[in-house]
Amino acid sequence: MKLTKNEIIIWSAGVCIIAFISPFFFSSKSDSILNLLSVAFTAVCAVAAILTLIFAVIIYDRVSLKGKFLENQTNKVFELVDELKGNRISIHSGNVIIFVRFTGTALKGLSGLKSFEYCRENKLLLNYDDYNSSTKKIFEVSRSYWLPEEIKSKVDFLNIYGFNESVNYKAFRGYSRVQIGQNKEIMHDYRWHTTIPEISVEEFITNIDKLVRSIEAWLKENSDIKLDLKLSEPEKYVEKQNN
Repeated sequence: MKLTKNEIIIWSAGVCIIAFISPFFFSSKSDSILNLLSVAFTAVCAVAAILTLIFAVIIYDRVSLKGKFLENQTNKVFELVDELKGNRISIHSGNVIIFVRFTGTALKGLSGLKSFEYCRENKLLLNYDDYNSSTKKIFEVSRSYWLPEEIKSKVDFLNIYGFNESVNYKAFRGYSRVQIGQNKEIMHDYRWHTTIPEISVEEFITNIDKLVRSIEAWLKENSDIKLDLKLSEPEKYVEKQNN
């Protein structure tokens, strides 16, 4: 049974009062008031010392357990960071490839660029095998009990619930081919799939930023470790024109 702070105070006061008045019930006529008061105060001090020891043990156990829990959570957060670290999102739209990193400010860096305006509303085309292999370890970490729920919920956007049959990307206007990985180039001979649900390039990048910011916010609140993902190197987007 877990007691509230007020309940603990009431129970402690009650026990101390009982300890104080007990000597008066077991006294004899020969006992003086001074002796009874001395015994009563001694009893109260003894009970208070015992209660202090009990509460110290309880509080220590709770703090120790909370510390271990927080340590496990922090380790799992950094495990997720390691999986995101260095990954690059390649967005291939017609004759333009935009590279985006897990920075938390990717959308801000792209806003206003003509190449991004060209594809921001495009829906994603993914290769089933490539996408699953790229996100497998991320999902393994996200399924952990220790990963904080506020971060876990931000990973969910990567969970594509279905893929349609492969399509000829050249015939699909309004779509952009996307890959996640370290220094991957878009493979033209891949079999590309529309996704279920469909998601736009802008939504995808927005969710990436939300994920990184949720990690930063959690670490700021629960740890004195400042997050330096190095995911933002290069910090700005890289844009390449195909010949």
